[in-house]
Amino acid sequence: MKQFSWCGYEWISQERWGQIRPSHPYQWYDEDCIRVVSGDLVLSARNKEREFELSDGTKVMSKVAIGFASCLERFGYGEFSVDIKLPKGRNLWCAFWMWAFDTEQEPYEYSEIDCVEAYTDRKGRYFRFDWRQPLSWFRLESNLHYDVGQHGNKWHKQSGVVKKFLGLSSRRFTDRFMNYKVIYSPDCIEVYYGGKLVRRETDSDLMKEFGGNPMNAILNYSFSDKVQWSDVEDCTDMVCRNFKYTPM
Repeated sequence: MKQFSWCGYEWISQERWGQIRPSHPYQWYDEDCIRVVSGDLVLSARNKEREFELSDGTKVMSKVAIGFASCLERFGYGEFSVDIKLPKGRNLWCAFWMWAFDTEQEPYEYSEIDCVEAYTDRKGRYFRFDWRQPLSWFRLESNLHYDVGQHGNKWHKQSGVVKKFLGLSSRRFTDRFMNYKVIYSPDCIEVYYGGKLVRRETDSDLMKEFGGNPMNAILNYSFSDKVQWSDVEDCTDMVCRNFKYTPM
């Protein structure tokens, strides 16, 4: 594990509890896939096998090494912002997100704010036409994950994605930096892409579930489970700059 300073905070190159997520055992967090260059955080990927033993004793051979940056700060309510130049490649699933700082290794109950999850298909396209949302051309998505209770029981619920028109070409966010921002407050959660509001949640029950949980900020490279050896060889870097947090 590598610990490093970036944008005024301390970060590590993996989850606090380990180098592999049990639900995605085909990829693992490698400190060699993360570096700071002239103030920019650069996340990359490589074909690199490593064997891991999961918490249930199962041994897996993970084949893809990815860059993963987890901030050690316990963030409260406030505004989170970062500029990202997304990578080019096939079967990508890169993200800027936050989840409850006290979350433990899977399985778990948690509150999670995905500011952006950026997907490409097997041909390397962020584009995907959806006739139900004709102006939403790109798979840059925001999600909320949380647990809701009824009659003493709890289960996991995921909100629907929200997409907005972001221009005619993916070059806007792969060749240039785009700003991604979350405003996390007691009354609402707002998400912005390039200054455009793409999500606003105000449901009181939802906000009660988040309840001001201290949040763990994360930036990570990732692939879908369809990733092939050649996808990793051909992909470009994910570059991040100007991470900022303004407390509320």
